[in-house]
Amino acid sequence: MKRTEPPAASTPSPSKRNKTSNDLPFSGMSICVSGQMSCNRTGFHKRLTDYGAQVVTGISNKTSHLITTHVEANNPTGKVLAAMNKNVSCVSEAWVNDSITSGMALDVSEYLLIDTNLQGGSSASETKNSDINNNTRSIVANARNAGTVIKVRANQLSTN
Repeated sequence: MKRTEPPAASTPSPSKRNKTSNDLPFSGMSICVSGQMSCNRTGFHKRLTDYGAQVVTGISNKTSHLITTHVEANNPTGKVLAAMNKNVSCVSEAWVNDSITSGMALDVSEYLLIDTNLQGGSSASETKNSDINNNTRSIVANARNAGTVIKVRANQLSTN
């Protein structure tokens, strides 16, 4: 009976090549994931660990990054809120992909979904209009105190 060779193995992950763990983009990082990524959770975690990350299931003082989605950034889950409270960088999956492509962890500033440096945390998109948003927050807070209902439409506030 003729023996057949097993199919050629796919390209080994970087952690199985001759790279040391310090050469990997996420070496020394403790990364948490929240939300639906482009692949299943197990595959996404494996990808992170293959590139040097320690994947954790919750936010702690040791967590360096939270990979999450725009949906979760705009409607914060427990993990997102914990990350905001601990000033953990909340970034999109694109940061992971682009960092892997470049071979190094990129600056998170272009990938932030939440700017944890603002009091109370805000979407990164809000930082561009922080004066407007601070005024809006004041109006909303004052209206809440007065029991007024606020309707917000694109660049337009009205009270009822």
